[in-house]
Parts: sequence; structure tokens; C-alpha cells
Amino acid sequence: MSPAKGRRSRKLMLENYYKILELRANAPQDAIKKKYIELIKKHTPESDPEKFQEIRRAFEALRDPAKRREYDMLRKYGDSVHKLYKEAMSLVERERWSEAEQLLERALVLSPSSSALHLGLAHIYIGRGQLDLFEERMEIMLQTASSPEEKANAATWRAKLFLDNGMPEKALLALEAIKEDDRNHIADYNAFLVQTYRSLNRYEDAWNLMNANIPPAGMEQANDIYSFITWVQAFMELEKWSQWHKIQTRFRKFLKSIHDPDDRLMVVTVLNEEYEHQIKLMHLQRAEVFADFAYEMDPRDKRLQQQRKKAQEWSRLDKEMERMHRDKDTLPLIAVQAAIWYYEELEREDLAAQARNSVPPRLLLEMEAQPERFAAGIRKLPARYPLLYRRYQDQWEALYTEKTSGLNKEAQRQLR
Repeated sequence: MSPAKGRRSRKLMLENYYKILELRANAPQDAIKKKYIELIKKHTPESDPEKFQEIRRAFEALRDPAKRREYDMLRKYGDSVHKLYKEAMSLVERERWSEAEQLLERALVLSPSSSALHLGLAHIYIGRGQLDLFEERMEIMLQTASSPEEKANAATWRAKLFLDNGMPEKALLALEAIKEDDRNHIADYNAFLVQTYRSLNRYEDAWNLMNANIPPAGMEQANDIYSFITWVQAFMELEKWSQWHKIQTRFRKFLKSIHDPDDRLMVVTVLNEEYEHQIKLMHLQRAEVFADFAYEMDPRDKRLQQQRKKAQEWSRLDKEMERMHRDKDTLPLIAVQAAIWYYEELEREDLAAQARNSVPPRLLLEMEAQPERFAAGIRKLPARYPLLYRRYQDQWEALYTEKTSGLNKEAQRQLR
């Protein structure tokens, strides 16, 4: 085999996400969302499930500018530059700045125009407090931007890095400096501005901005679903509980205004995606809100019925879990055990491991030496936490049997 053939055989094969979404590689960011909506109307999960999943996969890779930048780098320069970048960013997360800087500089030799690499260096400089070098690197990104959208995104990254590094005042100045026309090229500009306001404790400014983004009744379009979702997210983040009835009523009115079958399908798909996103974040009570809205679009849909039922169950369990962990009368080991089973069922082994490690060894030994106290705590669960008890009843009963097996008859009788 010739060296050339050997190199070709090792070339990384990537799906062409731009081709899947019927877009050019230089398509503006907002075009990705528009094309995605168009395609999922055409290829529904019922009529064309494989194509639907392919479209979703492509959209997930390209919807976020940072992920898209990584994909573009991998597609254009191959695995070598991408590996250097990934290794460097892993070092950045551990604040091993010098090693990360060396890797990125090596990658820039192979790919001098890569905005992702320049952004990585900017991340390092601001992390080390070298604001002059940070600004120089951001200026390179702005000067080498190949489109108004890329320039606007670079400006947004400048603000985001300020915010991520505890400089919200600078982040706000950077956002306000972006020209009005350029803001149209930035996905979720207002959502990011809301986040910045919150970091500055300007909660009313954040809330007023979100309210201003909601179109008047009768003027909505299906694509406004993203604005409504961001509005609900802001409501939850800012804890505007007194506004919930108003928001819920307005959201439902928006959903009822959508009559076109394709538009309705698109809205349900977006709501389902938000539901899944909230589940991944372990925001189970928020997930229920979006499951409810999706269900209202088509109450006869069996899948939406099941999803709503599941969301309601998890939301109620989540509320009991929160209450249990605040309850000073509940034995710590019982709360920990409930959390372990709960996280394991949600397939979050990382959180289950955190729960296991949350009890100091000394306290663990003390509790293990008091089996009757543990058993008494289990006996209280059906009355205090009925959902958590019924959900894991077999496990609780087995644990109760284990804790009481060594007790004498009188001790067991007192527990009943």
C-alpha cells in the first residue's frame, strides 16, 4: 500500500450536516433554524423516522455556534487539528493554561485562520487575567471574520467570556457595543442579554426585556415558539411566580393560534426538544411545563399523553425529593438512599455516585450501628413521602427487613 493510500484510509469520515440540511457551509446561523423547521415539517417522525433523526442530528451539531465551529474545523482540517483543540480545551477546563496555549499555537500553524483556535487562546488569556492579550486575540477574530454574522458572533463571544469570568459590567458594555443591524445575526442575543442583566442583579430589566420580545396577540407566527420558550425559561429563572397565570394563558393562546398542520408539528417538535433538554439538566419540574404545552397541541396523541404522564410523575417525585432533603427530621441515610435510587432510575450514575459520597464515613458508621433507628425512619415514609415510598417500595421493604433481622421481638414490635 502506498503512503498516499494509507493516508486516505485513515481520513476521518464525517456526515455532511450541511448537505443533510440542504445548506451551504457558509449559511448564516438563522438559516440553520429556518431550514430545520422546513425539513421536519416534510420529514415527520411518523412518516420518515430515520430521516427525521438524521435532520435532528445535523441541527444539534450546527445550531450552537461553538459546536458548529468545532464541526467546521474537523471537516476542513481533519482529525489532527481537532484533536489538538479538544486536548487544549480539556486543559483549559483544568486551568492548565500554559500547556493549553502551546497546543493551540501548534494547531494554529496547521490552521492559521481557524476562529475556534483564536477563541481558545482568548479563553486562556482572560482566564489568566491577561486582558490586553485577550483583546488582541478578539480583535484578530473580528478583523478576519468572513461575514457580518461571523463578526457579530465574535463580538458576542467577547461578551460571553467576560461574563463567564466574573466581569458582567464589561459583558454588558460589549453587548451594547454590538450594532443594531449585527444583532440580527446573533442567535439568542436577547437571552444572553437577560443572563447578563441577572448577573448584575438587574432583574427587572431582564424581565422587561423578555416581555418586550413577545409578539402582540394576533401577530404571532409559528417560529415565535422560541421566544415563548425563552420567556417561560426567564420566568422560572427569575422566579416570577405571581406572573405564572398570565404567562400560561398567553402561551396557550399562542398555541391555539397555530392552525397549519405543518406548523403545529414543528411547534410540538420544538416543545418536545425543550422537554428533553430540561430532563437532561435534571430540571424535572420545568420539564413538566413543556410536556403540558406539547400535550395541549394534540391531546389525542398517545405519545404525548404518555410523555405528559411521565413528566407529571417525575415532577412530583422531584418535589418530594426536595422536601425530604430539607426535612431535618428525616434520617440523612434515608434521604441519601432515596436519592441514589432516584438518580439511578434517571440513568444519572454521576449524581448517584455524588449521593453515595455525600455522607461522611464517621456518620455512616454511626448510622449503620443504629439499625432500629434506620428501620423507624423507613416506617415513617408512607405517611410523609408516599410517592417516594411507593416508587421504591420493594427496595424499602427489603432494606427494612435487613435492618430489623438482628433485632429482638420486643424491638421489632415497637417499630410496628
